[in-house]
This record gives sequence, C-alpha cells and structure tokens, in this order.
Amino acid sequence: MRIKNINDMCDKPCRCGSWLEHWKNLGQQPLPTTCAAKGCEHIPVAGAFAQKDNYFDDGWFIVPLCQKHNRLFGACLDIKDGVVLVSSRLSKSCGSVPAEAPAAVSTPAPSDQHNEIAAVHYL
Repeated sequence: MRIKNINDMCDKPCRCGSWLEHWKNLGQQPLPTTCAAKGCEHIPVAGAFAQKDNYFDDGWFIVPLCQKHNRLFGACLDIKDGVVLVSSRLSKSCGSVPAEAPAAVSTPAPSDQHNEIAAVHYL
C-alpha cells in the first residue's frame, strides 16, 4: 500500500501520550521492530500522520515510522504488508487528553477533524 506522509503538527494530544503510543494501544498488534516503510530496517520512533495515496479515502491515520521517514513530509511511501493504519480521529479511538487520563477509554465529544474507524488492517 502507498501512503502520503502529511505534516500535521497536531495540537490536540490523545490519551495515549504520544502518537506512537496511540498506534501501540490501538493497532491490535505489537509495534513492528522496523519502520513501516518498505525496505527500511530502522527502528520506528514516531507515530506519523498519513493518508492513503488515492482519491477515494482522505482519512488521516497513524503509521509507525523511523526518524528519517517521519521527516519526509509530503512524501509518498510504500509501506510493508501487514502494517496497520490506526485512525487519528480521536472520537473513534482513544479520545483527547482530559486533566487526568482515566485507565478506561471513554467516548469524547465529536469535536475533532478526522473521520475514520479505529484501526484498518491490510494484509
């Protein structure tokens, strides 16, 4: 699958603490030992905002990338088979950060701008 790394300096953190933690918590699989970009063997250090590189789906997702690929804003990347795209839409996933994050996930007010399901698996 091909994705586009989008530059989103999101000022709305989620309950997970970071976007990589967001991916770990909602990806329904262990964090890959290597970057999601095909051919890259570096360790994933960031949950990058990405969109599918097509005209049919403009949802925003989180993908685990290494430092090098995370910095390639606007670049299209082929990602490895089996990598899960996790929605960045907080109302469909973990919610935004309250004063003190509870252990259980609750449904936040629908005030975020993203609109996707919690996780999409591609094999």
